[in-house]
Parts: sequence; C-alpha cells; structure tokens
Amino acid sequence: MPVQKSDGLTIPEEGEWKKIPITWTQSREDHIEDYLSIEFTNTRGIHKPGQKTGETEKTNFLFVSEKLLDKFKSSIKKTDTGFKITVDDDYLFGQQKGGKNRFLVYHDKKRVIYQHRFIQGTLVAISKQAADISANLMGDKLHPWAEA
Repeated sequence: MPVQKSDGLTIPEEGEWKKIPITWTQSREDHIEDYLSIEFTNTRGIHKPGQKTGETEKTNFLFVSEKLLDKFKSSIKKTDTGFKITVDDDYLFGQQKGGKNRFLVYHDKKRVIYQHRFIQGTLVAISKQAADISANLMGDKLHPWAEA
C-alpha cells in the first residue's frame, strides 16, 4: 500500500541526501531550485518482535526544498541510523495511476510544480552520476581490430 498521511518513515543520515535541480514554469516565469532527494522506507508495517509483520512499502523518494530545509529538519526525529518522520499535511505527493510509486514533496505549497518535474530532475541527477562513473571506469579509447 502506498505511503499515506500519518505513516512513519525512516530516512538516512544527511550525507546520503542528494541535491537535484527542479525546473518549472509558473505564471509564465521559469524557475529552478535545488531540492534534496532522500530515500525513505515506510515503517507502517514494521511491528514489535513476535508480532505479525504488516504491509511495508518499498523504498521511495522524498523531495525537500532547500529553502525549507531548516523547517524540515526541525520536524524530524534523530534515530541511530538516520531520522524518523511522520507524514502530515506539510507533505504533498505524486504517483503513478493507482497509487503506485508514490513519492513525497516538502516545499512551499504556493508553487505549482507538476509531478513529472521531480522525476525529470532525478533522472538528470542519475544521468550525471552515471556519466561520471562511466568516464572513470571506461576511459579507454576505442580500438581498431588490428590491435585485438
């Protein structure tokens, strides 16, 4: 079941939060702002030892506006392995039809950003990382068959 209001989520330490640019147009004006992409695990289905385990959600993403980072940090609780948050009205969500792949957004609700902008921003960030990795791993030139 997708993440819902009042669910408890776990997120990793700040060092694992990735900065991505999000672009959008609002009132005929182009905007760009950095958001932090943070993986989360929905802990709704995790119970005490010996109890039946409920339904858990696969890891998904939370996007936090850098401009609201201090406010966000004041609303989360530190744990041994990262942080715990509770989903409330401060969060918006995007998803595929049927509630699949639901992700969360923590930002100024006056912004009108369509959900595909967050997916595009994530893909751009992943593409840059992949290009950097491939340049380091496969930095050799192509060879003619004569060198085989």
